[in-house]
Amino acid sequence: MILPYVTGYPKVKYQKWFRSTLIRLIQLCTNYQDFTRQRINMEICCLTSGYSHEFIENELQNFNRYF
Repeated sequence: MILPYVTGYPKVKYQKWFRSTLIRLIQLCTNYQDFTRQRINMEICCLTSGYSHEFIENELQNFNRYF
């Protein structure tokens, strides 16, 4: 997975990308277990690409609150 991480890019764009990816995972996964597995893989990719743990947790909380 190639993640869009560019220095100086507005944080709002990252938030929209993260939310869009989670929505896409919901559409593609057939059950909750598949979604959870893919979400964890996405989190690992984000962490290895330089996204902070706080950013990931905050976006997951926002996503869960919204849906």
